[in-house]
Amino acid sequence: MASLIMSAPLVVPAVARHTATVIFVHGLGDEGAGWIDLAENWRRRSKFSETKFIFPNAPVIPITVVGYKQVEPI
Repeated sequence: MASLIMSAPLVVPAVARHTATVIFVHGLGDEGAGWIDLAENWRRRSKFSETKFIFPNAPVIPITVVGYKQVEPI
């Protein structure tokens, strides 16, 4: 089996004393950059200031439904 290729997740640190962490799990072939606006929006509205957000990137892997082609972020 081929090894998975994963890039580092995007991390939005807490702006106040860190008391919670949210790891945002998304769909296959997606990347964290597509979801980081959520944390930025909450920050602008002074929400979840004690929360660190982690937005991982999905690995690039072959998928049977597309004939074992590599599925990359869209």
